[in-house]
Amino acid sequence: MKLMGRFLEKGMRFALASLLLPFAFALLGNVQLTVSAITITQPDAAALGHALQEGGLVTLAFDGTVVLTNSFLIRTDATLDGAGRNVVLDGGNQVRHFIVTNGATLRLVNLTLQNGFHQGTAGVTNQAGNPGRGGAIFNVGGGLDLVRCRLLNNRTLGGRAGVPPQPMGSAQAGGPAYGGAVYSIYGRVSMMDCVLISNVFLGGPEGHAFPNSARGGDAFGGRSLHSIRSGGATKRCLRFQSSRGRR
Repeated sequence: MKLMGRFLEKGMRFALASLLLPFAFALLGNVQLTVSAITITQPDAAALGHALQEGGLVTLAFDGTVVLTNSFLIRTDATLDGAGRNVVLDGGNQVRHFIVTNGATLRLVNLTLQNGFHQGTAGVTNQAGNPGRGGAIFNVGGGLDLVRCRLLNNRTLGGRAGVPPQPMGSAQAGGPAYGGAVYSIYGRVSMMDCVLISNVFLGGPEGHAFPNSARGGDAFGGRSLHSIRSGGATKRCLRFQSSRGRR
């Protein structure tokens, strides 16, 4: 009798599992096939940062300016779409807008990136300053697609050289600067119908040493975009204006 009861109990469990299993697979299939899509309706930097971390399509359904206090770190594929809107991402002359890494691709559509800033760190004692790379976007090993975007008034500066250990020591050079708006290494860059205006890259100041002196850092990078050891940079219908670099 006990054996019969156990058999019936197992049979009921099997039947219940057979009924629920198709629903479980259906739900799992929905999760796997659903592409993340988030709509942002207010110029909120925190909400935008969270959405970009999730990846997928992020649609901007507002007009206005988002002031950044930190760079957005892109580690998974994401599209930020401002089509039909007037959206400005403003670095406040304090931070660059995006860092793209981990093989991710960032696609930006119809956005203005302005007032981005990055400066290389200062050199330690008796060492040259460190490089500044990309005032608005730093892409290392990822993909970057910009469509109908405007990059305005972004800056990158080389770091200040370290001070010699004694006044008569040899002075070191300031750090170099690469790409006033965009710097890409081991990655891919595509820009279509974009405008780049008044982006600046400046070599860092030399270390103070008297009576010896050293030069400031060099400035590299085709005015606004600097791409090296990359899969290629595709540029179509770009307009550069007043973008400059100097020591």
